[in-house]
Amino acid sequence: MTPAERDEAIIKLLSENAAVVKRIEAGYIGVYGTPEEHHQHHEWIALALKKEAQSVALRQAIIEKTLTALVMSAFVALGIMFMSYLKLHGWKE
Repeated sequence: MTPAERDEAIIKLLSENAAVVKRIEAGYIGVYGTPEEHHQHHEWIALALKKEAQSVALRQAIIEKTLTALVMSAFVALGIMFMSYLKLHGWKE
């Protein structure tokens, strides 16, 4: 490929993508676009991480409450079984 052909190919690629050309003309080419878009992307990531952390905390709280209720139900069931045993074996109220 000659230098002229290479230059033509580069010009063709740049002209096909207007957004890239605009960013080149503005003097900034970033992965996420303009600095404002980049900042918005970072804010979105921070919010997504915060939401995921809250989701994990909520899940953990639900599991904790469920297990607490299960243990309390077991104590109530044991109490009822003990009272039934005592009533069947001669304890009078």
